[in-house]
Amino acid sequence: MEDGYVAQGVDSHPAPHRSPLPHTDLRTAHVELRRADPTGVVETLVVTELVTGIRDEILVKKGNVILPPRQLQAIADAIVEDRQRVVAHKSAFAVADRLRHLASSAEVK
Repeated sequence: MEDGYVAQGVDSHPAPHRSPLPHTDLRTAHVELRRADPTGVVETLVVTELVTGIRDEILVKKGNVILPPRQLQAIADAIVEDRQRVVAHKSAFAVADRLRHLASSAEVK
């Protein structure tokens, strides 16, 4: 996809930057992972467009069920594309690192 935008829908062979988040520029959006409980059994990616304030959520982990590794990696790559590793983007890199960790642990199983 061009310019780091993601398209609506899930592709079985996701292209770079493609995720289930409709038309969201992950490079500039505020991203965070929320855990529904202290054990981290359920993790949700929360994406908020800074210009419009539109918020979208996607369940990335529920128990042992995790999004496919390629999809997690594509989302992580889109989040950090064009971002510098500076304090202002620290949380975005932390989210991307966590998604990559989930992807690598899912590949091992």
